[in-house]
Amino acid sequence: MGYKEAECTFIALYYYGIDHLNINLKHLIQQEMKNNKLTLFFLGDELQQNINHHWMPEISQKAGLIMESPLTYTVQSEESLIIKHNADRILIDALNDGYSGVTWFIEAKQLIKESSKSCFLNWQSNMSQYFKDSKCSVINVFDFEDYLGQQKFIDQEIIDSSLKAHQYVIHQLTLKKSKYYMKPKPAKKSATTLS
Repeated sequence: MGYKEAECTFIALYYYGIDHLNINLKHLIQQEMKNNKLTLFFLGDELQQNINHHWMPEISQKAGLIMESPLTYTVQSEESLIIKHNADRILIDALNDGYSGVTWFIEAKQLIKESSKSCFLNWQSNMSQYFKDSKCSVINVFDFEDYLGQQKFIDQEIIDSSLKAHQYVIHQLTLKKSKYYMKPKPAKKSATTLS
């Protein structure tokens, strides 16, 4: 399965160690850039420094890389309408600038650190509602070493939720349909709107 087959995708990348992450993340970013996607990141300092040191100069010479995603900061508020509004604005700007869509790379551990576990679970379970029928992709990156060790941030509940929330997983540099994905029920209509 190729990256171009679905315009709106939710992808889980479970990595064990920095080397494993580097191989997969670099491949993913290159694929998204080939598809002319604006690429936004929300990573912790450790992963960001690793990427900058190992291979970012090679990639960042190309257009379409932003190292901090304004969208992810709004996730902390747990306000679905704010996230949807900001995601739509970012997408419209990207399309107006000639990109085919937007891809967010989000380190799950960092988002949990900066908000809370419940906030991340809410974000993860509602991704498909935020980006429904859009040209956006979300790649959530999970530290499997933490899960197999102390489970300080990535515990069983986070993993179980991630398996249900993502349509695709990365396995050996290949995008594969997740057999655990559960399409969310349609959200109830709300009278609240954003201007």
